[in-house]
Amino acid sequence: MVEIIAHRGSSGDYPENTMTAFKEAEKALADGIEMDVRFTKDKQLVVIHDETVDRTTDGKGKVSEYNLADLKQLNAAANHPNHPKKEEILTLKEYLDWASKTHLILNIEVKYSKDTYFEYEKDILNLLANYHLGDRLIISSFNVDGLAKIAKLAPQVKLGLLYSKKINQPEEYISEYGIEALHPSKKLTNKELITLAKEKQIPIRIFTVNKVKEMERFFEMGCTSMITDYPKLALKVRNKKIL
Repeated sequence: MVEIIAHRGSSGDYPENTMTAFKEAEKALADGIEMDVRFTKDKQLVVIHDETVDRTTDGKGKVSEYNLADLKQLNAAANHPNHPKKEEILTLKEYLDWASKTHLILNIEVKYSKDTYFEYEKDILNLLANYHLGDRLIISSFNVDGLAKIAKLAPQVKLGLLYSKKINQPEEYISEYGIEALHPSKKLTNKELITLAKEKQIPIRIFTVNKVKEMERFFEMGCTSMITDYPKLALKVRNKKIL
């Protein structure tokens, strides 16, 4: 059965990467949640996608130029049209304190920037070690060097390579960098790639699939996981309850 992974939580209907979006994804019976990690000026790990706070909050500037205390004053739902309630930017610890008590697959996307500090991956792994997530944990990134570093530090952790530009022979990254899975964009994913992944026994998780016809197509192809902003809709499509 194709797993349904909620992209930044139920982000199609709720403010992305917030506790509300995560709880709604669990309530929708998603199989897992994908979310994003960055770091603050004082090297605290926080849950936010963009390099700046501009798009999703009422603040301005880079996440890495805020101390955590100041970041916590911002409203992560400020720019959402239908969510009047204030949402705090979560720390990774706050997210894991909640998520570790669920049965969800936890896909953590590690985000990088030019000012990424040297111990970043180690700090993430040290925090994750407190939660004993086992096979439920997936770390993904577009940064192959970062994934390779994580593979050396924690070879037991499942890693997924995100990519939105065509890669020739993507399966070669698996052996070369210690990566377990491919996470291609939907535009790069076809039957041939999924067949190749199955033949090589490589998990393949596709992002970001939001339309019914696309969902039907990828369910039929039989990918490992589908990452979507609308997990409730995807569940209906998977269960063939869409008229």
